[in-house]
Amino acid sequence: KEKMPKWIRYGFPPPEFLRFNFAGINISDHSIKICKSVLDKDHYLIEVIDTISLPDGSVVNGELKNPGEVIKVLQKIKDTYGINFVRMSVPEELIYLASFNIPPTPREKLRSVVEFHIGDHIPVPVDEIQFDYDEIKVKNGKVIEVVVIAIPRTAVVELMDVLEKADLIPLSLEVEAQAIARVVTPKDASNKTYLVLDLGRSRTGISIIENGVVRYTTTVSFGGDLLVKKIAKIRSISFEEAEKVKRADGVLLERYSDKEQTEIKTVLADITSEIKRRDIFWQNQTGEAIDEVLLVGGNASTPNLARFLQKETGFSVTVPDIWANVYSPEESERPVAANESLSYAAVIGLAINEEK
Repeated sequence: KEKMPKWIRYGFPPPEFLRFNFAGINISDHSIKICKSVLDKDHYLIEVIDTISLPDGSVVNGELKNPGEVIKVLQKIKDTYGINFVRMSVPEELIYLASFNIPPTPREKLRSVVEFHIGDHIPVPVDEIQFDYDEIKVKNGKVIEVVVIAIPRTAVVELMDVLEKADLIPLSLEVEAQAIARVVTPKDASNKTYLVLDLGRSRTGISIIENGVVRYTTTVSFGGDLLVKKIAKIRSISFEEAEKVKRADGVLLERYSDKEQTEIKTVLADITSEIKRRDIFWQNQTGEAIDEVLLVGGNASTPNLARFLQKETGFSVTVPDIWANVYSPEESERPVAANESLSYAAVIGLAINEEK
């Protein structure tokens, strides 16, 4: 018997009566992040925001390789912060995303029509996935285009099993990229298309967001550790020492020798080419260009990285204010500093999810 609530089995949003105090949980290859918020009238109060490291090898490329270690950390989080209900993110490596046209469909029949067509666009039988969808185009009150996100049922069951053993109750599962979109997309930017880079230690999530909805997502094996290892090698220093250099000097190239500059540019060439490739892909798919590149994740604050990528790609590249959609401009207090908050983008997005 599957160990998952019915609202997870047949669709992600939880029942109305369960829309109360909860925490966002984001599991990465190296740590588990938590953010607990309380909705106070028209704005949020962040009660908890924290990171707990995972033993190496517990999670690899989004897959739970050692569930027991993950459960231990989740139990520690539950006991430390008194958490019972969670919204959890699902890594991009575990999901399928597709957008497609359907016959003009009334909303009350939408799910069954999407389910009928989904097999033409996702390479997994429909009875082996959990899926959710967003309406993209509506004409004359009927939906004609949708974007669908699907997760293999086996992955859902595994995540549910880990949460159950940690004595945590899931309210929803959400793709990491969509949780990030909730905090980085300006509320007044309905006509803009963003390419978001979630720069982690060992991998980078790449997503395209149009009108606040994730239209494309993938993951590449580029992360900040590659730059650290390169610095460590060319300077013959330890990884820890090289990490300090990266944090202080980043890609301020004038602080490096000519040889070091060449090596650093070689490492970063992978991510600049990915930005250009995704723009070409998007233009071929839609005929439209990317308006802006946004950097989030633990390595987004690397000194001069945004400026370097902007120069190399020709795109406007910015580091967004993670708190812009959480706090009003007149509220000055922040739970963590701006640079540190970049690594919490996904979990903050989960914590401010008030969808029914």
